[in-house]
Amino acid sequence: MSELDNKFYVNDGLYDPLAVKGLTKEEAFKLVYTTESIDCYCVDCKQNSVFTPITNWPTVNRPNFGITSVTNAAGWNIDFDQDSLLIEKRFQCSRNLKHQLIYNILIANGCIQKIGQFPSVADLNVESIKQFKGILGSEYFKEYSKAIGLFSHGVGIGSFVYLRRIVENFIITPALDDARKTPDWDEAEYQKKRMKERIDALKDNLPQYLVSNKTLYSILSKGIHNLSENECLEYFPVIQSVLDLILTEMKDKLEIENKKKEMQIKLASIAGKMA
Repeated sequence: MSELDNKFYVNDGLYDPLAVKGLTKEEAFKLVYTTESIDCYCVDCKQNSVFTPITNWPTVNRPNFGITSVTNAAGWNIDFDQDSLLIEKRFQCSRNLKHQLIYNILIANGCIQKIGQFPSVADLNVESIKQFKGILGSEYFKEYSKAIGLFSHGVGIGSFVYLRRIVENFIITPALDDARKTPDWDEAEYQKKRMKERIDALKDNLPQYLVSNKTLYSILSKGIHNLSENECLEYFPVIQSVLDLILTEMKDKLEIENKKKEMQIKLASIAGKMA
């Protein structure tokens, strides 16, 4: 499985051009006509799956496009710098071959970009975060979904706004409220701190993965104020993965606490019957 394949097909939004000049001709060809599988959420199976490509070869009118062309095993020659090609690429779920990912890929002006996709990037990612709906609640789940939807439509800075709102309002603010209940809390001292220092001050109340990766908030803030749309789009998949790990930690902790309470009630019931 190629990291570039997974990024292009699973994470990159539509109309996000990938310059061929950043790749060798062989890498560009292998990306579009990849024979490697990709890891992706299957919206029909409702779980992560491995998708294998359905082999497709381009239809080319001219036999040769010069020295910049790439020839594959079937003998086709593609000039990624000069030709304009529209290609359909399909992947099928290893659990059920009827479940497919379908892409329309345009090669033009030395760039490769997805101009159509089903299911959409938003569909794939929103389905994958439904596991967090229970802890996020309707308000913040909607905001997370909006972030993913904006990203899938090529809006980078706007997607960062919603991600930062989740980190700040859903994760950090409740931790601060809990810390304020402790007898030795110093509110004035806390307000003097920078965000990284504030996260350290709240380390006992925050998910440990956020404490270990406190630069997350700084990156989100910089994205809103300083980074370009393209930079935000490039960084979004990594930021989302980090946030997913933080939410997973919170979800697991809540499930353990609920299980402990359930077992405590059951033990008390047994003890009562034996008394």
